[in-house]
Formats: sequence, C-alpha cells, structure tokens
Amino acid sequence: MSLDDLMTADSSNVFLNTDEFAEGVTHWPAGVSGSAATVTALFFEMSRVTEEEDRGKKITRKAVIQIPTSTTVTKKDVWYRNSERWETLTTGNKENGLLRVHLIRTEKVKTKNKNSSESDDVW
Repeated sequence: MSLDDLMTADSSNVFLNTDEFAEGVTHWPAGVSGSAATVTALFFEMSRVTEEEDRGKKITRKAVIQIPTSTTVTKKDVWYRNSERWETLTTGNKENGLLRVHLIRTEKVKTKNKNSSESDDVW
C-alpha cells in the first residue's frame, strides 16, 4: 500500500468520521432540481462580511467543505447545513482522498424602520 493510499484511507477513517470531525451535509446536484444525498464533510466557515444597504444589511459568508473525492460537484450544486442554503462557488484540489469545495451564502436582513414597529426580518 502506497503512502497516498494510506493517507486516503486515513481521510475517510479519521477526518470524515462523524464521531470526530465531520458532519452530514445535504448535497443537491444541479440545485434543488436534482435528487438530494447526505454527504459526510468537514465544514470550515472562512469569512463573514456585513454590508449596510438601503433597507437593511447584506451578510455574505464563505466556507470550505472537504468531501470524499468520489462526490461529483458542479457550480450549480447547492448544499444544506443545519437548514442553511449554501451555493457552490468553486471546486478546488483533490488531495489525500478529499475534494475541497468553496461555498457562499448570502442573506439580507431588514433592519428596524425608525418610524415603524417592523422587526428584523430576512427579505
């Protein structure tokens, strides 16, 4: 068994172990028009940017997931983690049995109107 084979096996047995580091995310190939499957992944949120807009705030979050290289991914794919929808931004390198996928999530939040009793809400 080569070093690469050993590292690939460790990726699956150690890193993609849901009792250790990994979690299940729902993968919708081609957006929600495909059929969903749960994929075991390592999830890392990398950045969060809040921008003020006319009617509220726009929050853009970026993350990276690492999944088994056997998973086919396109830019049209959508991911759900804890009921949050994430879109595929780019796919990265395959390394040690894992594929790196860059994700983005954008949400808009209304801010309270000073002259009204409206509460914060997602637009």
